[in-house]
Amino acid sequence: MVHVKEGDNLYGEEFTRENRVVGVLWANKRDSGLWFASPTACELDIASTGKGESVGDGWKGFVYALEAIYDSESALKKIRNLSGHDNGNSLTNLLWWVYSRGD
Repeated sequence: MVHVKEGDNLYGEEFTRENRVVGVLWANKRDSGLWFASPTACELDIASTGKGESVGDGWKGFVYALEAIYDSESALKKIRNLSGHDNGNSLTNLLWWVYSRGD
């Protein structure tokens, strides 16, 4: 998932005016949703509120990993409170990710 910032020139102005997320990039089109959730659900339930009530801890781990890029302290607190991880992920992997981002 890619967040599209206002004024970003990667996608056309017409698209960026109405869309803040590119979830699936096809060969000849882009979708704001994901195969498992709408863009509104992804942004409101996870990214904006940080609570993620409608998703399991496995998915939260990935969101907190992204949060660690800009706020590692907040992300670490959330990661340490997870009760589980998605297949292919682990507490060790998340901690490595956070601490290997550098300054």
